[in-house]
Amino acid sequence: MLILLELARGARVIIIDPEREYRDMCRLLDGAWINCAGGKGRINPLQVRPVPLEDEEGEEERVTAQGPLALHLQVLRTFFSLYLRELNDLERAALEEALVEIYRQARIGWQNDPATIPLEKWPTTRELYAYVASRAEERPETYGRLAVLLRRAAEGADASL
Repeated sequence: MLILLELARGARVIIIDPEREYRDMCRLLDGAWINCAGGKGRINPLQVRPVPLEDEEGEEERVTAQGPLALHLQVLRTFFSLYLRELNDLERAALEEALVEIYRQARIGWQNDPATIPLEKWPTTRELYAYVASRAEERPETYGRLAVLLRRAAEGADASL
């Protein structure tokens, strides 16, 4: 009932539903249901989301000089700090360098509007891993362990998420 109330207020609702209890409701309300256990839908953490011009209360946020990619890199810092907790400072710096490079290779710059970039053009964790693995051959002391840890996201158990 609270979900319907929030939707009626215009809120965007995200539910993590491991038991699939809300799938039918989601479909009835024209929501997007993503099967994170191997279905067709996938979440690409490297896809930059458009930056909202208003906050949740409808008030304009102050405009930042940072572009969408710079803001998303901050999100990715948090994401990877949770996903790969065991990274040291050097590996975190190498990861960020690798992220910037794969966006550059995809021709995605600091000021690109994410809404204009087709889904298939966004880099993926597979491409990130491939880049880091290639760098590990040249600089194993910096990239070797990082490549091992990223492998599960690109080719291992987490690749289907």
